[in-house]
Amino acid sequence: MSRDIHFLNHTSFVLEYDSYFLLLDPWPSESLAFESWKPNPPCFLNENLLSAFINASKSKAGIVISHGHDDHCDDSFLKKISPSTNVFYPSYKSKGSLRRLHGNGLNKVTEINSLDFVNFGPFSMSTFIIKEHSHDDAVFIIKTDQYVLVHANDNSVPFPQVLIDFIILEAAEKKIYFASQTGIANGYPYCYPQFMEDKGINAMEDVVIGKTTRTIQVAIDNAIAVDAKNFITYAAYTISIPLLEKFKGSVQQFFPSPANIDCLDLKWGDLKLLDFVPGDSLQTADDEIRRPFWMKAHGIEKIAAELKVNIEQTLVPFNGRFKDELARLPVVNSEELLIYLKNYLDGFYKHVSKLENFWKDEIVNKTLLFRVKDVGQVCIDLRNGVYLSEPYDIKINKKIEIEREVLLLMVAGVFNFESLYIGHHAIFERYPMEKYNHELMMQLQVYGYIYQKRMVPEEFVPLKQKSQSC
Repeated sequence: MSRDIHFLNHTSFVLEYDSYFLLLDPWPSESLAFESWKPNPPCFLNENLLSAFINASKSKAGIVISHGHDDHCDDSFLKKISPSTNVFYPSYKSKGSLRRLHGNGLNKVTEINSLDFVNFGPFSMSTFIIKEHSHDDAVFIIKTDQYVLVHANDNSVPFPQVLIDFIILEAAEKKIYFASQTGIANGYPYCYPQFMEDKGINAMEDVVIGKTTRTIQVAIDNAIAVDAKNFITYAAYTISIPLLEKFKGSVQQFFPSPANIDCLDLKWGDLKLLDFVPGDSLQTADDEIRRPFWMKAHGIEKIAAELKVNIEQTLVPFNGRFKDELARLPVVNSEELLIYLKNYLDGFYKHVSKLENFWKDEIVNKTLLFRVKDVGQVCIDLRNGVYLSEPYDIKINKKIEIEREVLLLMVAGVFNFESLYIGHHAIFERYPMEKYNHELMMQLQVYGYIYQKRMVPEEFVPLKQKSQSC
């Protein structure tokens, strides 16, 4: 009987064990994540074929959703899944993404507490939320009687000792496959031109390679710490449409294939980097990898490069990509748009005031400015929630420059703040330049989801959504 791991795309695997199947973090539809990212390469099973397979497998197929980002939780695909399909999800304090799963018609969702196990056929699953990193992302630990898969997702941060000890204990000398993010998913350096002035594209690429190398080394160190023998690169097989649009293909967007990663200056120890890429199947009995004919003939790097050319040749401008969303929104003049922005920031200030001191103490000393092209700007002092007028008598810590349409889509709840930062739909500056503003950016992202789910003004809510909420 087969006990293979099939690599679909990005972070999506199908674990096959005899007659059971476990699908991890599906993204087969090519819908944009963060209104920006496309999978590259796409899932080699399209959403219709994959959903038909899962539904035909009935009680022998389950789905793992690690967190609510669009590149892990594909609404278009999930809507096609039978309501009776078993879905496994971490038990987060915030239930917004859980409600999203239910909204897609999935009625059989099992929440998994940190360091507890839930069984599904031959699979035993546990989760761990690294709260110092995020309250809305989790490491999945999936056991069989032959191996353990550490499905680390976007958690390329140092693992706490309690998680390391737990994985070693539960593995009980089984082989461990460690899969972790091998790319960067934020706006730096692409959206921070202040750091790239007079330096050119090559300097930007050098920054990307350096940052990517540091991210991967953290993941490698985690794998070594849990005594893993095999490392799988994933969670970065994507391409950013706004970066293609902005740089006209001159920025390469590092492609995290094993061959490319092997060229980086990394310390692997005894850890083995598996030559395992989307489209492949891994036989866990002997670690043999079966490759489809299109990868055998050309390799994933050439296939991805050709896909990139195709995307560039058919690139639709921003207003074309989001014409339907913009068309359904009411007409808003510049003065009204800035009022909506102030209301958005008022909500953020209230959000910050309720935070634990760990977060709040760092944020309340900041000043945040939004500059909206051809509209105006708004500057808020987060010490007291007061809006400042030019000329500003205090230093601005964070500047965010966006297009009018981007702001409209954000205050209307179509875009999230992460669409600006991870999705590359804004330009950022920070002062002083050496200060990262980590807590401020993290909470702007958290608040973006709160606003999107609960605080969007009624006039922006689609009529269909209104009727469903009544």
